[in-house]
Amino acid sequence: MRQVEIASNHQIVTPAELEYQSITFSPDGNYVYYVIFDNKSEPVLYKVAVLGGIATRVIENVAVPKFSPDGKQIVFKRFYQDQQEEALVIANADGTGEQKLVSHKEVFGWWYRSGLAWSPDGQVIACSVGSNVVAVNIEHLLLNRLA
Repeated sequence: MRQVEIASNHQIVTPAELEYQSITFSPDGNYVYYVIFDNKSEPVLYKVAVLGGIATRVIENVAVPKFSPDGKQIVFKRFYQDQQEEALVIANADGTGEQKLVSHKEVFGWWYRSGLAWSPDGQVIACSVGSNVVAVNIEHLLLNRLA
């Protein structure tokens, strides 16, 4: 981390022989979230305080995580190897309360390569599936599951 105004550097994560992906700040600006991908295991989402410290494991088997506009939830993509299924999953920002929103058996590889976008009101998530863009109305989908 570098504070440009005063040219100070501060290491928040120790360098390692792996790939850091999907680096983002928490909506409140207190944490940096990042996915560790090493080609040997499933990608894992971690968070660490902006000023450094011990990194905390948040969610396993996660790709392209995005915070909801209010910062209370994270949506991400997941590949279930045993079922050969790709899914869009939502969870609380701390990693609890996971719910699979939608999934499909045709494996396009969208879980890893493409991003996600929340609508400003937090009710719709857009993502690509193969050569298509899909919009998922979260509120409608979750309410129908409760009925």
